[in-house]
Amino acid sequence: MKKILFLLSFIISIAIYAQDGPYLIRTHEIRVEGNVAAFVDAQKTYYKAIAKDAVERGKWAGWTCLQSVTDPNNFIFLHHFTSPEQLENLKPMDIWSNEIPKRLGLWLPDSSSFTTNGTFTSQHVYQVVDNIMSGTPSNYWYVNLFKASNGAKFVGNNDLYGKEVIKPQLGKGNNPNNWGYGIRLTNPNWNQSEGMITYNGISFDGYEKLSQVLKGSAYDANAKPNKYQQNFSKKAAEMEVDNGFNEIHRTLYRVIDDSWR
Repeated sequence: MKKILFLLSFIISIAIYAQDGPYLIRTHEIRVEGNVAAFVDAQKTYYKAIAKDAVERGKWAGWTCLQSVTDPNNFIFLHHFTSPEQLENLKPMDIWSNEIPKRLGLWLPDSSSFTTNGTFTSQHVYQVVDNIMSGTPSNYWYVNLFKASNGAKFVGNNDLYGKEVIKPQLGKGNNPNNWGYGIRLTNPNWNQSEGMITYNGISFDGYEKLSQVLKGSAYDANAKPNKYQQNFSKKAAEMEVDNGFNEIHRTLYRVIDDSWR
């Protein structure tokens, strides 16, 4: 069995088992109004313990809570599954039964000071295709959503990017110290005139510090051409995967907590 570290201050450790697979991540976005600090505290002191208990009982493979850096009211949860069967067999009461916090000695946190807005329509399921990890936790993550009309080119582009750009620079300077990507399996929408009209690809760029993210994005008049990026661009054109996606939407998150810590 191949053990692979994946995502997020976490570091998220995942195991992609050849006999089960593919490894899945279900995303769930919500917006919190009111006392955001109380919501964050509830994730750390209550929901994390319940999520870890579910992992230990084999109900899912992991749980992560991320908060947007630029819009702190927005959160995204990542639910990990070792196989489609594990996701399919999961019942809400397997994790959220009132008997579980009693068994764990937990008290339901006071949620009167905040409200949450999020529905099951905001959930999407992605297959983790590959990742490159340094072994050092990332505390900030860029979650990148892609529109790709050609799935094979998207995969080829990301495979090459990981090999030529991410791997040789992993954790060096202001470069990501962890990285991974995947494809969306649920509700991809396409039409003949516009092509892919929903985000159907995802990738993650992890950093130890916020300062690394900002420095890596800042303008530098003395910056030299990046030979790794140049090699990637050349090879991508030769392999005809340089147009691997049509659009990208990036959001920077900080790690609130996860079930691995």
